[in-house]
Amino acid sequence: MCFVQQIRSDIDNLRNNGVDFDYLWLDVERSDWGSNTTWNTLFIRELAEEAQAMGVRVGIYSSESQWGPITGNTEDLHDYPLWWPTYNYQPNFDGFRAFGGWNAPFMHQYKGNIDLCGAGVDVN
Repeated sequence: MCFVQQIRSDIDNLRNNGVDFDYLWLDVERSDWGSNTTWNTLFIRELAEEAQAMGVRVGIYSSESQWGPITGNTEDLHDYPLWWPTYNYQPNFDGFRAFGGWNAPFMHQYKGNIDLCGAGVDVN
């Protein structure tokens, strides 16, 4: 599909500028997603597969409340690690409820927008 060129350009740009990264995380949160959950899932899958074809490890950043409306709660992408954002201020996986085929997250973003050395950051 034509949109895989975007992921190619992004990865090439990171590499060409010497950026060292372990994962490319696909941020699946509400914004401009359409209502066609089948198309949305295909879009995410195509991006992930293209990144993997370029030798990049891929993960999904999403929560239950975002994943369901965007993908219809598909379980087709559960093989990718999940970075789970839920600001419960607990640096653990307590409170995680299985969704999208994930039984546990890979990482948890548990606190948002705190000041660290003058910069607003989220805590994982």
